[in-house]
Amino acid sequence: MTVEPYREAEASSDGASWSATGNSNTNNSSSSGRPSSGSSGRGSSAGSSSSGASSSNKGNSSGASSGSVSASGTGGGGQTSQNVANSGIASNNISSQLSTGGEVIYNSGTGKYLMTFVSGGTRYYANVSAGSTTEQIKNKRFTITANPTSVTYNGNTVYEITSMTGYDGSDYLLPESGIRLLTDSDIKGMSKYDLALARNEIYARHGRKFQTAEYSDYFTSKSWYKINPNYNYSDDNSNLNSIESKNVQFILNAEKNK
Repeated sequence: MTVEPYREAEASSDGASWSATGNSNTNNSSSSGRPSSGSSGRGSSAGSSSSGASSSNKGNSSGASSGSVSASGTGGGGQTSQNVANSGIASNNISSQLSTGGEVIYNSGTGKYLMTFVSGGTRYYANVSAGSTTEQIKNKRFTITANPTSVTYNGNTVYEITSMTGYDGSDYLLPESGIRLLTDSDIKGMSKYDLALARNEIYARHGRKFQTAEYSDYFTSKSWYKINPNYNYSDDNSNLNSIESKNVQFILNAEKNK
C-alpha cells in the first residue's frame, strides 16, 4: 500500500495512487491547538516540547550488564504491561514504529544510560543521553526509527535511535494526527491553507527541512520543531508511521475538495 508522493506546496489536482477508504470514528476527540476557520495558524501559542528522551547520545553504548540497575528520574516504575516480551538478541531495524516509552535505566556497572520502549508487544532497549529521565518518556507515544548495535544489555540488543518523534504538547494544529486516524470532525471548519499546514505538520514532527519559506518560518517558530539530520528525503512517507500515512492522505483528499 502506498500513499501519494509528498507535496510541500499546495496540493495539485492530479489523482492519488492510493485512496483512503475513510478514517473511522474511533476515539473521536476534538483536537486542540487548531486555529479558527480561515486563520493562517500562526496564532498557535507555544506549548511544551513534544520530544521525549534525547536520542543524541551517539557512542553511549553499554556492554553486558554488570552492577546494579536503577530507574532515573521521578517518573518511577518499569514497564507495567505483563504481556510484553524483551527483544533478546535482535538484528531487525526499527523503522517508523509507533511505540510507547518505558523507563530510563542507569547501569552502574558501565555508567551508561538506556531507555526502554514497547513496540508491537516487544520491549526494546536503546541508548539515550545522561539527561534523559523516566518521567520524560513513561507511557508516552513516540514514532521511533532505530538500528541494532553489536552491544547487549541483560541479553538484549541495544539499539541506536536515529529518529524519535513525540506526540505530547499543545502547540499543534492536529495534536493526535500521529496516534489515531482523523475523522471529518477533526478537520471541520479548517481552510485549505490550514489543512496544508496540518498535513505538513505531520512531516515536520519528524524533522523535515522545508524549502518553502512560508512553511519553514511557520514550523521554525514551534517549540517542538527540530530538523532531523537522518530524515529520508528520497521517500518522505518512509519517515511516517502507518497512522500518519493514512492521515496525510485523508487531509490531502480534504484539500482537494476545498
